Amino acid sequence: MKPIEGIVSPMGKRSWLWGLILASTLSCADKEDTPQHLSTWSVVGAAFDTDFFDKDARMRWFTGAAAKDMVLPSMVTPDRYQYLGLAELRWTGPDRRQGEVAFSIDGWPATMMIQMTRVKDQWQFVQVSPAAQQERLVELLGPAGFPIIRGAEKWDGGFAGRDAAGRPTASIMIVGHQAGTFVDGQGPFPHEAAPVKAALRRAMKTRAALAERAHAVYRPQAALALGRRQPAHLLVDLSRWASEAGAEGLQLVARTASGKPAWVPLARLASAPPGARPKLLRVDVTGKATQIDCGDYSGSIPQKGNPPDPETLAFGMASTTAQFKDASGGLLVVRRDLQIDAIAKLLVAVQDAMPDTPFAVELAK
Repeated sequence: MKPIEGIVSPMGKRSWLWGLILASTLSCADKEDTPQHLSTWSVVGAAFDTDFFDKDARMRWFTGAAAKDMVLPSMVTPDRYQYLGLAELRWTGPDRRQGEVAFSIDGWPATMMIQMTRVKDQWQFVQVSPAAQQERLVELLGPAGFPIIRGAEKWDGGFAGRDAAGRPTASIMIVGHQAGTFVDGQGPFPHEAAPVKAALRRAMKTRAALAERAHAVYRPQAALALGRRQPAHLLVDLSRWASEAGAEGLQLVARTASGKPAWVPLARLASAPPGARPKLLRVDVTGKATQIDCGDYSGSIPQKGNPPDPETLAFGMASTTAQFKDASGGLLVVRRDLQIDAIAKLLVAVQDAMPDTPFAVELAK
């Protein structure tokens, strides 16, 4: 007998983030007093902060492949960019270092891989993250990037699974892109269940270990990030894989009206306990009218367009909430090809009408 599907609530609005500040691992030599711009610290600061938008000054610090791949300064304006510091730096030889530089674009924390070599008492970058990775980052924050949702909950998360202070966020960042799926900035992994779930479990294990050291409890969570024009079935895939990997809370990544990090609550589908009979609210927006079913109640709401206008849907549901106010959870049923931008707006609409009811997304059969 097929188990009855139930709803597990998403992260509450007061969910807290935990984390330990990641200490940079530097050799003792890098901590010694050195002339200006000769230490790794000062060279990173010059290249990614003071000289970042001055091409002639910046190119002093990059050579070879690094000079060719450093495309980020040409893709963003100074008012969008902020240097956050060294996220990590490892000693790989007497004159070699490797690590990550932390920065943000539009308030979204991110990191860039760096490799440094010392030549004639001066440190230079010989490799950085591929240009395609930098371009993807800017793309996801551009016109076709994450949906912009007014009223979305603000978020401290970022592309590498860390906040602006370098602390791991409770939510693992999962980015679905045409180049593949990225987990906490690592990848790309094929858009398939096995590699994505394996990457998620590794990220959860790392966070659980950090939480244990801090004498804290970690509740696995995942932030699902997709461009606004991507289809619904990608969201459903990522939701299912994250739940199967062990995520207990889900959220759909969005942007505020000013482009800052934000999220929309997203419930997950799970098997109901034996003997349980959850009362689910089903909101089907795939037809000419929005069909609502919950227990013995069945009704419809006239809709403008397909998908429906979010405000009209919210108003129509709010006027009939007495019929299904005791629902344990909701299912927003959408077409397979409906775009993420429309789904995010519809999720906000149904949750505005029923703020205490968690909603998951389901594809129409």
